[in-house]
Amino acid sequence: SITGSKHNIPFTISSKGPEYPTNTKVQKDISNKSGIYRKHMWNNEIYMCQI
Repeated sequence: SITGSKHNIPFTISSKGPEYPTNTKVQKDISNKSGIYRKHMWNNEIYMCQI
């Protein structure tokens, strides 16, 4: 229980619970990947139109 509380301290200070930091990181990663994917698709559409 001592090690558990030690691990929980940084998370509770940075946010409301231990789940939040990992969730926000994952959401950012997903949004970045989808943004890159959308850009790529958009560039392909422009390229296809030019041909």
